[in-house]
Parts: sequence; C-alpha cells; structure tokens
Amino acid sequence: RTRNNFGFGFEWSPSQRTQLTALTQKRFFGNDHRVSIFHRTSLSAWSGKPVDVTQFRDAVLMDFFSRYDEFLATGFAMIRSEYLARCPFIGSYVEIHRGEEIICGRAHGITDDGALEVITADGPLRVVDLGEMFQLSN
Repeated sequence: RTRNNFGFGFEWSPSQRTQLTALTQKRFFGNDHRVSIFHRTSLSAWSGKPVDVTQFRDAVLMDFFSRYDEFLATGFAMIRSEYLARCPFIGSYVEIHRGEEIICGRAHGITDDGALEVITADGPLRVVDLGEMFQLSN
C-alpha cells in the first residue's frame, strides 16, 4: 500500500556539538511536526565534577554484567516491565524503516521477547522486531 507524504524541513548545525532540526509533513493520519535540538556535553558538566572515564566505564560494565547471566536465562522478560514503565512512545504514531519497507501505525505494546507491536492503518497488529523507528505524534 502506497501513501504520499508531503512536507519540508531543515537542519542547522551552528557548531560541531549543537544541531537543530525541524520538519513538518502532511501524512495519511494528519499533520506531523517535529523539532529536535541536540547538544553534546561532557559528563563532567552534568555531574559538576571531573569524571574518570576508566572508572565510569568499569562501573557501567560491572552493573551490566552483574545480571547478565539472569538476562541470558530469562531474556527480555527480565526487564520488560521496567522498560514499559519508561517507554515514551507507546500510544504514539510511529514510522519504522526496514530497508525499503516503511511501516506506519500506532505503537501498541512490547512483546515478551522485546518486539514492538504496531497497529497499522489497515487495522492488523504487526509485530516488528527490527527497524529504525521515528515517533511522529502522541
């Protein structure tokens, strides 16, 4: 099924660390407007003190591997409820790019193995386990 989308946007990078992007489109389900601002900064700026990169890396790896065996045994189910509690896009319209295929619909949920459930415009529930997802609107 083919749909025509019309729109325009721009991207501006006033420095190597800062980027502003804006986009507006007319889509099959309505108008879509996106604005994003990215500014890279160091951990030191957030924490207010110097950050030892080696200690930071070791702490992240230790936390990750402390429950790794449990994760291997249970899979995504181990973190599913926590993931869903923090998941900002459930209930939103999304667009998922899978190579040449584009899947559009409303993000409905997450399966026990971590795949995204999408209700497409055609109505059927589609389970998507791989792709680049863009949140379009709530």
